[in-house]
Amino acid sequence: MAAFEIDHRAIPPALPPAIIAHTDPRQKFATKPYAAFPATEARRLAERFEWHYTPKHGSWLDMAESELAVLATQCLDRRIPDKETLIREVAAWQDNRNKRHVEADWHFTTSDARCKLKFLYPQFQ
Repeated sequence: MAAFEIDHRAIPPALPPAIIAHTDPRQKFATKPYAAFPATEARRLAERFEWHYTPKHGSWLDMAESELAVLATQCLDRRIPDKETLIREVAAWQDNRNKRHVEADWHFTTSDARCKLKFLYPQFQ
C-alpha cells in the first residue's frame, strides 16, 4: 500500500462523519473513492464525510471569530463552575442569538479597502 493510501478496513463504521470544510463546491471530492474502490465500499467511504462549503477569502472565519468574541464578552465574562453550567449557559446564549437573527454588519467597504490597502494593488503608469 502506498504512503498516501488509506486502509479502508481501519475506519470503524460507528464513528460520526468527518466534517470537511472546503471553498470550491464545483470539485466533486465525494466521487474520488469510486476511482479506487468497488462501488459498495466507495459509497461507505463517501458517506463518512460531511461536506461544508465556505466562502473564499476567509469571511466565514472572520464571522466565526466575531461570534466567539461576542460569546466571550456576553456569556463567558465570569467564572463558570463546571462543564454542565458552561454547556447550559452557551446553549442559552446561542438560542437568544438565533432567535434575534443576529447578522454580521460589515463596515469595511470595497472603497475603504482600496484606500486603506492601496499598497497591495499594482501601480500602472
